[in-house]
Amino acid sequence: MLSLALGIGATTAMFSLIYAVLLHTFPYAGADRIMNPVIINEQHPDEPQWFPLNKAQFDELRLAAPVESLLGFNNSHMEITGALPEAVYGVYLTENAGSFFDVRPLLGRTIEPSDAQNGGHAVVVLNYRFWQRHFGGDPRVIGQPLEIDHASYTIYRGHAAQLRIQ
Repeated sequence: MLSLALGIGATTAMFSLIYAVLLHTFPYAGADRIMNPVIINEQHPDEPQWFPLNKAQFDELRLAAPVESLLGFNNSHMEITGALPEAVYGVYLTENAGSFFDVRPLLGRTIEPSDAQNGGHAVVVLNYRFWQRHFGGDPRVIGQPLEIDHASYTIYRGHAAQLRIQ
């Protein structure tokens, strides 16, 4: 009986690990339907390149029949400027990031399409580690300014954003 219980427990643990790491790697709703197209250069097949689109191409692809939703992003090295400058890694995302990933923030909100209307306003959503490291997990930072590359952003604590700082 003990051997059977240990065998079932070990099998369940291994399946859970394999499922979490290999089969279901993204914690997003519908993650199995998310694609990230890349360009493969035949001369350098080990170095895939991002699939760059301009605004007109992005809007046209968004209207294609098999596409349900489209998210644009651009990885970037940035600097928190102000009192103590620090190099950080961020991701610029299109205004539909919150609905695309369907991830609810721990505090505050994610960006919304209204953030991009009328020229938009600069918002930033911090990941948990950055929020803990820089602000000690203080929930009062929501709505406060954060200077990035000498530009002011409004903090909206969460997990997906127009600009996500890690």
